[in-house]
Amino acid sequence: FMGWGADTQFLFTSTIEDQDILVPGVVLDSDRGSYRLGSDWMMFSDEFSSLDVQVQHCLRTDGREEITGAASFKDLLVIFTDVSMYVVLGSSALDFQPRKIDGSTGCTSHWSIVQANDLLYWMARDGVYAFNGSKVEKVSVGIDQLWSGQSRSGFVPEAFRAASESLGWPFKIDRTSLASVNSVHFAERSLIMWSIPIKGRNAKLLQATLVHDYKHGGFYFWSMPDFTETDRV
Repeated sequence: FMGWGADTQFLFTSTIEDQDILVPGVVLDSDRGSYRLGSDWMMFSDEFSSLDVQVQHCLRTDGREEITGAASFKDLLVIFTDVSMYVVLGSSALDFQPRKIDGSTGCTSHWSIVQANDLLYWMARDGVYAFNGSKVEKVSVGIDQLWSGQSRSGFVPEAFRAASESLGWPFKIDRTSLASVNSVHFAERSLIMWSIPIKGRNAKLLQATLVHDYKHGGFYFWSMPDFTETDRV
């Protein structure tokens, strides 16, 4: 369990009638104590009882980093925070611990995480990344200007410039709204699609879709004009 809000409260109770506890640490609080655990905590249930959480099964990220997403990938439990990436390691539930494997690449939205092409993809604050089980790689280097806002001449071929400008190009991602990014995997076409919030566009209207063709290693966009008049379709 993870990803709850900062003010979420948990009520811990004992299911053991005899207070001479058979297994040390099973009862978190025999007096039905209520605790507030921040968004930097995660917990997992007992192996033989999905509704029981033992005290040693409550884990925390470094530096109180907020957990923003998670995925099961290649026998690993991958945990993302807003600034880092962890995997949970251990030989049994008794010694599971989160281990930071990247301290510079976070995830903006759990819903941006996609498993495809034997890789784990997600969106960070500065682009799209992929993880193969041992190494993290940025796959959106060629379109960094979307996140940086630094336009590059010649980025759009002259033949398509007028058409792209009619759709609102140059796009700039609204980095303050990246928590709302969603994704879809179109496996039959080897495509991953992310909804992206565009700076200056009406958030209630269709904005833009970033499409990654992982078979050919390219990116492109789906977009529509930002119609604001009610009589236009």
